[in-house]
Amino acid sequence: MEYLTTLLANPIVAAIGYVLSFVAAVIAILQALGKKNAQKLVQELKVEILTVKEENTNLKFSINRNENKNNVNQGDKSQYFQDNSGQVNIDNRG
Repeated sequence: MEYLTTLLANPIVAAIGYVLSFVAAVIAILQALGKKNAQKLVQELKVEILTVKEENTNLKFSINRNENKNNVNQGDKSQYFQDNSGQVNIDNRG
């Protein structure tokens, strides 16, 4: 116990302790600042993701709206035979 008391009373050991405490304090401050910056970046990325999701949803609605405009109606006349109003038989047997 006496040896430990003598060792801790040594000015060199005390100086090393102060230096290590200072380094630990600097590291703690840098980590706190880094965490704050990381949280800010996460918040910005969440906003960006929400924006992209909203744009994606709007594009899906736009595509669906455009696709629904294409209506196919069967009429009496063929689009290839404008003058024919009756049946058209196509025979490919020779």
